Amino acid sequence: MNLQLARLNKVVLVWTVVSLAFWAWYIASVSYTPQLLYFFIWTARVGSLVWLGRDRLEKAVRASSSAKRPGSCSLVMRWCWLRRSSPAFVNNLSEEFTPQLFAVRILQFWAFNIFAFTGLILAWAWMSRWLMFSRRERFYLSGLFGLYAEKTIFVLFSNPLAFLFFAPLEMITYGLILTPAQLSVPVHGSLSSLRLPRYAVSLLLPFLVSIPFIALLMVLRAHFPWAFPPTKFIS
Repeated sequence: MNLQLARLNKVVLVWTVVSLAFWAWYIASVSYTPQLLYFFIWTARVGSLVWLGRDRLEKAVRASSSAKRPGSCSLVMRWCWLRRSSPAFVNNLSEEFTPQLFAVRILQFWAFNIFAFTGLILAWAWMSRWLMFSRRERFYLSGLFGLYAEKTIFVLFSNPLAFLFFAPLEMITYGLILTPAQLSVPVHGSLSSLRLPRYAVSLLLPFLVSIPFIALLMVLRAHFPWAFPPTKFIS
């Protein structure tokens, strides 16, 4: 399994580099789309920094008071808030950037985060502690959930080219969401004798736990649209 995951790392790395090269060409030659810069700012830049500094990051996470509990929800949420600053920035670029509007967009994306990611965070806080997943498995399984959450999986047949160049970037983005907190938990969970299809559970449980939070988000967004990002930025 470890050998297979190591090979998967190489495949995803090459796939990601090719995808970034494609979108760089697209931005430069076809259509300047500020939202695509997100993948260069967050996925490529932050992802590279996390990978290169993973040993130091792990030490810092383990020393953090907020990481004393396995799968610390507060640590992941703060990381998600940092992540959401990037889409707030690139979306604001598409509407003539101003510091004031950028500050508003950050608050709106943070508000969106609270409801959009709580189910994912709670589900993985439990699964990281109890199910026998390696860190690589956690990274890629949360990445697969990202393909559903960002609706990327639904364009597989309608627009396979878009899927081809978006999929690895979305997977890495969602894998990064859980990375800091995952560094604070054991490499494997505790229930070694659990008779469950673990991979199926890892994809289904975040979806089920997210339902009430997404439902509440939809209600709040309908009544208080000013508190969340415009639907043209995130549906």
